[in-house]
Amino acid sequence: MERTLPNLLLAGMLLTHYRHVVRSRWFRLMAGILVACFGVYGLMRVPELGGRLWAGVICEI
Repeated sequence: MERTLPNLLLAGMLLTHYRHVVRSRWFRLMAGILVACFGVYGLMRVPELGGRLWAGVICEI
């Protein structure tokens, strides 16, 4: 049996227990800032993407 279902059940119980924290303004703000940081990090790595893709294609040929 995979562990997906128990992990989802645990996540649901934790979110139910900490609902007031998750719904607070500062938590949503920090989550949004974290998502924005991942987006900026991804955009900074775009120039490297082409070289890595070609390296993978050439190695497979």
